[in-house]
Amino acid sequence: MEKSKNERNEGARELCAILAHNVKELRKRKTLSQEKLSEITGLSVNEIGRIERNKTITGLGVLHALAKGLDISPERLLDPRLDPAAVLLSASSRRFPLEAMLEDLPEEERQFILQVAGYLAAHYRQQQRNPDKLYID
Repeated sequence: MEKSKNERNEGARELCAILAHNVKELRKRKTLSQEKLSEITGLSVNEIGRIERNKTITGLGVLHALAKGLDISPERLLDPRLDPAAVLLSASSRRFPLEAMLEDLPEEERQFILQVAGYLAAHYRQQQRNPDKLYID
């Protein structure tokens, strides 16, 4: 039996509520502002705010952009049982093997190397955004 339009809309509203919660929690856990997530995803700050407040029905393109920007699959972003802390732990072990390579070093040396790597990564991203400009600090 085919579902009525109201039943289909209710299902969409439930998914959007899950998405709203998960996007907001993941963004906060990753210490991203709405502005930074906007830069990463190409979505407007207003649109991200509407999504997080569950004031809009999100299309597949937006879902894909959010998932990519938050480094998670679209399926997991719509999972009502999503644990943002567990996502960050699995992402950090997958994305930062450098930390595992440095774990035998004294804490001060390890922190210094991670700080230098972060500095280099930030400057690399800045250079990628503006290839015609030379960045020297």
